Amino acid sequence: MKNSSEPLKKTINRKNKRLLIDLMGLFARRRKRVSHFEGPLGSVLILAQEKLGDCLLLTPLLRQLRDRYPDLVIHVACFSATSSDFFRQEPVVNQVFRVKTDLWGFFRHGRRFSYDLLFNTKDHPSFNFMLQSLLVKARIKVGIAHPNHQRYFDYEIGGDFYRHMLSKYLDFLQFLGHSLQPADLKPALPPVPVSPAVQTFASQLPASTVILNLSAGSPDREWTESQWGALICRLNSPLVLLAVGEQMAVRSRLEKRFSQILPCPDTKSLQEAAAILEKGRLLVSPDTSMIHLAAGAGIPVVGLYQKGDLHLARFSPWQVTCRIVQSSTLRVADIDPDLVWQAVKELCPD
Repeated sequence: MKNSSEPLKKTINRKNKRLLIDLMGLFARRRKRVSHFEGPLGSVLILAQEKLGDCLLLTPLLRQLRDRYPDLVIHVACFSATSSDFFRQEPVVNQVFRVKTDLWGFFRHGRRFSYDLLFNTKDHPSFNFMLQSLLVKARIKVGIAHPNHQRYFDYEIGGDFYRHMLSKYLDFLQFLGHSLQPADLKPALPPVPVSPAVQTFASQLPASTVILNLSAGSPDREWTESQWGALICRLNSPLVLLAVGEQMAVRSRLEKRFSQILPCPDTKSLQEAAAILEKGRLLVSPDTSMIHLAAGAGIPVVGLYQKGDLHLARFSPWQVTCRIVQSSTLRVADIDPDLVWQAVKELCPD
């Protein structure tokens, strides 16, 4: 059971961090304000957000930079093991820094090396991100507009906070002088080998297969086993269940219970899950990185989201046919399976 004082502690901690960011800003040299990027672009440092979905959404920006600036030195500063492992596989990135585990090493690098451009991708205040935005030397520093971000950047990407992250990345490219369409930004994984077992399984999937992703990044974003069972009872299409961690036991029980589920080999990487997903007709998933993978591959999505705009508006399926089923609470488990079934029927009427 959660401690009732936890929300209060988080609120106090968040306020203290924002106060510290404001205090740091008082000692920061006020940046010049610019409306567009000028001068040569030979190097860029991107401060990458921590979660896997965040990493996926950053990939189209990185690849657009590489396509448009073939000789550009692209460095990525990471603040989690998840993001550093991800970007070390990305071929368009020249160097990855794991800031928290080698803070001194990154600090020394940041004082010796001066970038043409720094981009802080965090759209809300973060002490670690703002500290590096302050300390790293760069001719032009770009951030996403927020009251606590003033004084740190030469240019702030404006607009509604509750915009999709990829729309903010489009604005960043516009700042560099490149006008792109939303469809030009498609999330994609770094190329990593897929096991023969997964390749064979994916190649044999019927075209009518529906993919159900059971896993989410936190318990409040997961559906229960009984809810998945209630949905599966109504689906006549061939099904594949994807799962990691504790949800693998749920997948195993459901595979034994329902004959329309095709037993799936274990996927040991997101690339292996993607190899299966790309053969599907439809994805049903909580709010996770799988939704971004499906969108990048053009696979229609039924997305299960918590109440509110914080996640839905900023991380919804991008430029793909979708239906959103949103909880009336902060728990995805409060979504009725009937509502999900209706959304599935709208996208797969036959």
